[in-house]
Amino acid sequence: MTIRTALFALLLALAPLTARAEAPRVVTDIPPVQSLVARVMQGVALPEVLVPPGVDPHDFAFRPSEAQALASADLVFWVGPALTGWLADPVNALASNAKVVPLLDQGPTLPRRTAAIFAASALSDSPDPHAWLDPRVAADWTAAIAAALIAQDPANADAYRANAAQAALELAALDATIAAQLAPLAGRGLVTAHDSLRYFEARYGLNALGTLTLAEGDRPGPGRIAALRNLIDGGDVVCVTTDPEVSGDWIALLTDGSTASTTKAETMGLGIPKGPRLYTALLLRLAGSLFGCLS
Repeated sequence: MTIRTALFALLLALAPLTARAEAPRVVTDIPPVQSLVARVMQGVALPEVLVPPGVDPHDFAFRPSEAQALASADLVFWVGPALTGWLADPVNALASNAKVVPLLDQGPTLPRRTAAIFAASALSDSPDPHAWLDPRVAADWTAAIAAALIAQDPANADAYRANAAQAALELAALDATIAAQLAPLAGRGLVTAHDSLRYFEARYGLNALGTLTLAEGDRPGPGRIAALRNLIDGGDVVCVTTDPEVSGDWIALLTDGSTASTTKAETMGLGIPKGPRLYTALLLRLAGSLFGCLS
């Protein structure tokens, strides 16, 4: 092998490392956001995620490794303080040199639900931060993600634009698939374990009649239990969802002796490999769970 050939081979071997070193260091808060960012960055670099799948994002214990990731970040994408309020101070203190994008500010928010259309639960007037459960919102977020990446890293702008354009098509197809699947079940009564599905319910016309817990740490009182149980015993409720944040004992109290079915409604991607395909897999799994429960 000549010296010139050896040098060329060495440059080829180092090229991917050079490209990765030039890419911005990107940190995300939760797996669905990491998935959307990873789709836009596909072929360029892989963003980090602070909260692992299956871990409650509301009260995640911030660790030194997450602090180091924030301190070295060029870009931070997060839902915003409505979901992970604990992250606000670390972002301000540690990622002071990074561009920070709160995604909940990047698209239309769901109107606050009133007790008049949710009779079994007098909901708080706070917005639902689980906005990624509507693929149309995810498309808005993807566009914002691409714009921030292009501004930060113009050298890879073509890749970000192409990936974002393809992601928009994929999200539109995902939305159409789920809409067609759930449309025949729109009138069937649903009770949720945790008030985290409002975007999904609104997008696909699901008949949500009540929720067991309104917010993280909420304990349902006797009045709410009785109201929901009356709906279930009266045959108005076909399906009751469970999720990792609500004890199964509460769900059993609602459903024991009833004809209502139960199903998991996990919203973070537990058990799905992280990366650009997690988002689609998460929403298809959620839609499939609800379809089976409501059928």
